[in-house]
Amino acid sequence: MPLYYISNTKYNVGDLLPLKEEDNRYHKLKKEEGKEWVNDVLDNEKPEGFPFRRTAYYAFDDPDYCIYYYKAEMTGNEQVYLYEVELTNQITAPMRLTQTILNNEGKNELIEELAREYWNPTKNWNFLEYLGNTMKIVAVLEVDIDKPLFHIQERYINDGQIAKNLVKQLNN
Repeated sequence: MPLYYISNTKYNVGDLLPLKEEDNRYHKLKKEEGKEWVNDVLDNEKPEGFPFRRTAYYAFDDPDYCIYYYKAEMTGNEQVYLYEVELTNQITAPMRLTQTILNNEGKNELIEELAREYWNPTKNWNFLEYLGNTMKIVAVLEVDIDKPLFHIQERYINDGQIAKNLVKQLNN
């Protein structure tokens, strides 16, 4: 299954990229917002052999998910590049749960349960992120950053409802 990655960095086909913590743009963004604790919580609950979020690449199985993520999380008017990629040591996790964890700051037992669901999903999540330790660029793709993404937004909203139901279930 092809995976896709979006970035402001220009890469070439064949590039093999190990990631360092200081290169992880999502982690930098959360650190600037004072919310880097979400990666600490998730990494503390990470099963043996899974990649650490702080040092992982994040990819999606649909290029439109990349664009949706980019528009939601990234800022700036830099050039945007879309790639088909291969990840090593890849795992899948429901992207929506990171926001749910952030929304429940201070509820430690609940957050630990949500982190376990993140690493070992039991629900039928629609919007999965793929994490891997290294990434190989397979192809450079055209990207239309302004395309409408209503179908993707709907899936993310549906995952929000799954997360809300899970929180309710875990609180009972």
